[in-house]
Amino acid sequence: MTSDTNAPEWPTPRPTALPRFSRIVLDEFFRIAFRTKFYEAVEALQANMDEWLVYYNTERSHQGYRNVGRRPIETINLYLQSVPREG
Repeated sequence: MTSDTNAPEWPTPRPTALPRFSRIVLDEFFRIAFRTKFYEAVEALQANMDEWLVYYNTERSHQGYRNVGRRPIETINLYLQSVPREG
């Protein structure tokens, strides 16, 4: 008796941005937050996550090939400066 244990084929290029972001949120926010605070309401957790997302997007540098050590807000601002404005 044989079984087919081959992994499914992934499209090229493989989607990696979302799993990477999910891992970062888990490692840098949820694991720390749940070790240091007891949340009695989802709203309190959401408020802390909103604060962390501001930090993630405006203060924390990113090493990915798109950001090259810049913060995401810097990458967005560079793009907006390069787009011609209408009007």
